[in-house]
Amino acid sequence: MHELALVDSIFQIINIKIKELKLEKISQVKLVIGEMKAVEEMTLSACFEVFAKDTIAEGAQLIFERVPLRGKCRQCGHTFKVKNYRFICPECSDNAVEVISGKEFYIDSLLAE
Repeated sequence: MHELALVDSIFQIINIKIKELKLEKISQVKLVIGEMKAVEEMTLSACFEVFAKDTIAEGAQLIFERVPLRGKCRQCGHTFKVKNYRFICPECSDNAVEVISGKEFYIDSLLAE
C-alpha cells in the first residue's frame, strides 16, 4: 500500500504551507495523479483521513484530477494514449516510446483560510 507513503509526503508539504502561510483551516486539497502511479482513490482518501485527524486538514475534501498515460514515438513523432501499458506506436509500430504524461503526482491546490 504505497498510498500511505504518498499521503505522508502530501502532509509534509501541507505542514510546510501551514507554517509558511499561517493557515488556520484547510477545506480542500486537489491532487493531480498520473495513470502510471496506480493510486487507489479510496485507499488514498482513507489514509488522508487518518493523517488529517486532529489537524487543520481534518474534514478536508480531496479532489482528484487523473492524467492519462500518453506516449510519443521517438521514430515518427506520433503522440497517443498508451493502452494496457503497451508502449508501441500505433502509427509505425516502433517501440521507442517516450512517456509524456501519466507519471504525475502533486498537489495542484489547497483551499484554505
